[in-house]
Amino acid sequence: MMNLKMPRGITLGRLENRRELLKSFDRLREDIDLRNECEGLDRFAREAMEMVASERALRAFDLSQEDQQLRDAYGPFGVGQGCLLARRLVEAGVTFVTVLSGGAWDTHANNFSVLRKDCLPRVDQAIAALVTDLYQRGLDRRVMVVAYGEFGRTPQINRDGGRDHWPGASCVLFSGGGLKVGQMIGETDAQGAFPISRQYSPGDILSTVYRFLNVNPQHQFRHPNLLRPMPVLSDGRPIPELIG
Repeated sequence: MMNLKMPRGITLGRLENRRELLKSFDRLREDIDLRNECEGLDRFAREAMEMVASERALRAFDLSQEDQQLRDAYGPFGVGQGCLLARRLVEAGVTFVTVLSGGAWDTHANNFSVLRKDCLPRVDQAIAALVTDLYQRGLDRRVMVVAYGEFGRTPQINRDGGRDHWPGASCVLFSGGGLKVGQMIGETDAQGAFPISRQYSPGDILSTVYRFLNVNPQHQFRHPNLLRPMPVLSDGRPIPELIG
């Protein structure tokens, strides 16, 4: 009976929108099959369109095909099922997947209660299940998991019991991708405010990912309307502790 109930937060209007989206996918597949409308697109756009329209990708979205025990291991919430879907999409041939963590992470007030009761347990469970699942399936060298936010939080607690935005230090989790995992790299001061060991930048993070993806960070894009060449990455290099 649970499957016949409307998910919380889904109105009849949103359900109809989803039905129309599914219809548009069906029409797209018909266009590809009958009129070969992909021929005029560049290779990347064509591959993306074919991937979205493929039976294999569509099946990947059907999480009911997974064992319920595994679904429970990921967690019955957005980020958990999103990580499970990410694994299924990778197996279906998708090369890059983003999963949003959900939750009220912008903890300018009531920081500790919100993180302890909501945000952290869900993300911890989801990432642990994803990493374990990838290793058990032998996908750990083919798939890199990177988990991070866009900045750190102030070491001081504000008057509302919250922590504000802080650019001085943050953290990133890496797993798989043939990296040397199982280590902590870098150290901050006792307040978690600033690095006291070698500093790594967002460019270093991206460079590490690009290396795994075989993307040349030194490549420059040139266009007649641009006044100067645009590099793939303006700074950064792979983190040596991760790649050996």
